[in-house]
Amino acid sequence: MARRQPSVTFILGRSIFENISLTQEMIHSINKPARGGNVVLKLDMAKAYDSVGWNLLHHVLSAFGCFEHICHLQTMYFFAMILSGNEWNSKSKASVRAIARTLEIYETWFGQKVNKDKSSIIFSKHITAARKRSLLRITGFYEETLPFKYVGVPIICGRLKLVHLDEVVGKIQERIDGWKARLLSNGARLLLIKHVLGSIPIHLLSILQVPKSVIVSLNRCFGNFFWGMKEGKPKKHWRAWDGRCKPVQEGEAGIRNIAETQKELHMKFAWKILTENSQWSRFFKAKYVK
Repeated sequence: MARRQPSVTFILGRSIFENISLTQEMIHSINKPARGGNVVLKLDMAKAYDSVGWNLLHHVLSAFGCFEHICHLQTMYFFAMILSGNEWNSKSKASVRAIARTLEIYETWFGQKVNKDKSSIIFSKHITAARKRSLLRITGFYEETLPFKYVGVPIICGRLKLVHLDEVVGKIQERIDGWKARLLSNGARLLLIKHVLGSIPIHLLSILQVPKSVIVSLNRCFGNFFWGMKEGKPKKHWRAWDGRCKPVQEGEAGIRNIAETQKELHMKFAWKILTENSQWSRFFKAKYVK
């Protein structure tokens, strides 16, 4: 018997970033031209779901009419399923009903529930309004629009914009406002920038190509906090922020350079793709490595 595959979250040496990157790639492809359009089902199952053997679930999904490639994706994307437009035909409603029946059987067997209030469908722009209404009625889910958040990361289709990351910039500014910088020494501010503020955007830098405008906004927040404020206005910055980000050995503050950190994290991402042989790395090799 094949060995059970546990959830990615609980595999030693793996990261939740693998799930995020796969989800982002799936959403990037949702609007590709295809007969009938593409659909993504985002299911909210009980958190204990990952304790169930994948082999048994694969057998159940296959037995009740689930497409083979959907079963494969299910093991990679937790329980996010994509229905390719190439599969849409006169039997598309029957296919969705088969998935709905499979979920009902799963609920009966394992005592788990699909939370329909939190489960959703993401439609391609090529899906007709009539088909949308039909699928929403069959599943009982609601329609999700892009972008949406997945473990704190904005999942988008298209180019990442400043507005998509307003929340992280706002979160950093809220932290700064709460510290009342006028009561802190320069040394205390430097420590907070290095070990608290500088860590907040790391998970986004690991996955996304953060626009330069966002990096400029973050550096401005850090600089204003470090040099202080007077009568609600930033004090004079006596040193360019890029200079402050140079190593301590060169007489500077040794603050993490956000742009350079993003490059390093992306290189780590590429190295994992090239050196590992997991489902995750094989997916990206097949798509991007020629």
